[in-house]
Amino acid sequence: MATQPCVLRGGRVLRAGATRPERLDLVIGPDGRIATLTPSAPAVPGAQDINLAGRLITPGLVDAHQHLDKSRTRREVPNPAGTLGGAIAAFRAYAGHRMAHAEIIARAERTMEACLARGTVMIRSHANRHYRV
Repeated sequence: MATQPCVLRGGRVLRAGATRPERLDLVIGPDGRIATLTPSAPAVPGAQDINLAGRLITPGLVDAHQHLDKSRTRREVPNPAGTLGGAIAAFRAYAGHRMAHAEIIARAERTMEACLARGTVMIRSHANRHYRV
């Protein structure tokens, strides 16, 4: 999805591993992704130019509530009723007979990788106790 390029000037950015933010400019490309992170970005023709006046720049603060133990099972666990009760009953039956610990871990890791690649910075999860291990 193409968007108007944007230059965010004079924001404070905390880089990975750093203990203090530093003043940097960000150039956001037409694809909506960070194209450049630099102390002083050049003018970008056609870009919206925004002075952040020292405000803190953060990634998208996403608190995703995930059931990592159930992730990526929608096709395998039909819920004809389309209700929460139907989903709980269908998953309980599926998990009690067909899910191994290694399978849960592999699916959860795939989901976490996908979330992190898209900017998720926190995932809250829990696992139910009705699995065979």
